Amino acid sequence: MQKELGVLSRRATLISRAIALCTVTALFICAVVATLFVGAFFQFKTALPVAFFFVGAMATLILALLLFLREIYVATKNLRIGSR
Repeated sequence: MQKELGVLSRRATLISRAIALCTVTALFICAVVATLFVGAFFQFKTALPVAFFFVGAMATLILALLLFLREIYVATKNLRIGSR
């Protein structure tokens, strides 16, 4: 029972971190869109900030997907089918 609780705790931590990184990804994408609109409105160069936000979004998305993949590995490794 204690082992199962430890596994569930580990899975919850991985999922929580992955969801947090997905949220950060969404914020980076919002920053890209906002920067493009503000740049068009005020006529300033947006290439550098947009590149920074986009690379940040891709990095956090990759990390989030890796955490989700790790959670799937932990879940399937500890999967029990049938009766004990």
